[in-house]
Amino acid sequence: MIAKLQSSHSKGSELEWVDNFNIGNVVEGKVHETKDFGVVVSFRKYNDVFGFITHYQLSGITLETGSTVRAAVLDVARIERLVDLSLKPILLMYSKERLLMSKRRRRLSHQSYLLLR
Repeated sequence: MIAKLQSSHSKGSELEWVDNFNIGNVVEGKVHETKDFGVVVSFRKYNDVFGFITHYQLSGITLETGSTVRAAVLDVARIERLVDLSLKPILLMYSKERLLMSKRRRRLSHQSYLLLR
């Protein structure tokens, strides 16, 4: 019984990294490698998770190995531990707007709570 619980717990903890890569969020990583077909990005906190930016998603930006990059999450392949990323300005701007709206909603709900007290 204990082995079964430990096994189910470890499977859940293996996927905890996914919570930090929600589609539409902006994440920061380091250019691990440049390839003919795109750029491989590594993440400091997750050594075994890699991001990938295709040439199309680079939007004409040239990146060098070792440079820091902020990119929007397009998709997540949990089993492969891969994250599809984009540097397209419209996606980065959309992510920023979503974050601001979320903060505004939290502030308004906090103000409502204070008024109701």
